[in-house]
Amino acid sequence: MNIATLGRILAAASFTAAAHAAPAGDDFPNRPIRLVVGFSPGGGADVSARIIAAKASEILGVSVVVENRPGAGANIAAETVAKAQPDGYTLLHTTTAHAISRSLYKNLNYNYLKDFAPIAPLGSAGFVLAVHPSLGVHTIGEFIAYAKAHPDLNYGSSGKGGPSHLATELFMSMTGVQLQHIPYRGVNPAMVDLLAGRVQACFVTLPTALPLMRNKQIVGLGLSSAQRSNLAPDLPTIAESGVPGYAAETWYGALAPAGTPEPVLDKLHAAFAQALKDPTVEAKLLEQGFDVRGSSRAEFGAYIKSETEKWTKIVKAAGITADSE
Repeated sequence: MNIATLGRILAAASFTAAAHAAPAGDDFPNRPIRLVVGFSPGGGADVSARIIAAKASEILGVSVVVENRPGAGANIAAETVAKAQPDGYTLLHTTTAHAISRSLYKNLNYNYLKDFAPIAPLGSAGFVLAVHPSLGVHTIGEFIAYAKAHPDLNYGSSGKGGPSHLATELFMSMTGVQLQHIPYRGVNPAMVDLLAGRVQACFVTLPTALPLMRNKQIVGLGLSSAQRSNLAPDLPTIAESGVPGYAAETWYGALAPAGTPEPVLDKLHAAFAQALKDPTVEAKLLEQGFDVRGSSRAEFGAYIKSETEKWTKIVKAAGITADSE
């Protein structure tokens, strides 16, 4: 072997070694990314995911494809992503449901706090505590007094263990009122009975509640989220209406499998954060009742932990399980 040939071999080896030594994520992304949603097409989770994914695709230069994997309280989707290759190409569109599932389901095949790496929050929405007009109450304070004087008062929810059920359980735990729970198979039948006066109260999504409030078919007492919504800035929060510290909201975010390289997570965070700042994206999300409040990856991780701990306490205190009768 002559010196020239040896030089070419050494140069090639050096180039290969340098390529392997390049920081993880330098060429990321170079193929489509899956954003797995744990709910069926057409719902709030699916719609918000598609709005954000379309803009993130433009920013990243590859398709961010929404993949619906409904079932088992969104746990099928979560397990799919938890077991995926940690390379940034399979992400979870996480929701409040996953923070609740950790205590609601006893035999999950994934650990919500350990098996995922936080990327970015993707929006949040509060519920309106709505009551039937026949109660004659118009504020949170009046409702608390009325409920304490009428222990037979009932409320509807979209189902046991769901966000509207737990929002009410949290409200009762912080105010001392006792309401009788009537679970329904979804929000629509609960709303039908609220409008008919067969149930007296219900936590209702803001876009659903607003037209009914304007038509005086229901009375909206307060918003469940920690801050007022840009969609209804005049509606006070429950926290500022006499229940300090109260917060219950539907929120969405993006997670990757644990072990995903930090540079990849940083690129994804930057892309989603940029997408959420787009005025068109923000307007479309607001139409769905979602407010966008950005945060760092670390802040989002801390929020997930606090939400999981909060709902674990409520689920255990109320004795709720996934198969409660």
